[in-house]
Amino acid sequence: MSELTSLVEWGLLAVGLTYWITMSGIFAPARLLIANAGAFWEALIYCPMCTGFWVGCGLGVCHAHTFAASHLHFVANTLTSGFASMGLMFVVVHAATGGSNPAYTQERVPPETTNETEEA
Repeated sequence: MSELTSLVEWGLLAVGLTYWITMSGIFAPARLLIANAGAFWEALIYCPMCTGFWVGCGLGVCHAHTFAASHLHFVANTLTSGFASMGLMFVVVHAATGGSNPAYTQERVPPETTNETEEA
């Protein structure tokens, strides 16, 4: 398999997993449960860049067998993969939604109340 094909597969996997966790409808119940654990977890689970970093780190660990076995290289590969995934998610989210997470708006932002007053 060529390096370009491997990179494209990695990118699609990073975007797909991050989207699934942060924005998909099927993951909404788990996302709500995690978000209710506190402000830190809410920010983490609804932020595609934050979640993308950790997804990228996980992908870096999963693909560590393809690289040198030294500990330093393993750590560098994991962090590089995390930051690359975070940057990729920044580009994708800003291109697709203008930078907002529609799942957050739908699930966590209370609906606006309208104060309609009758004029006498």
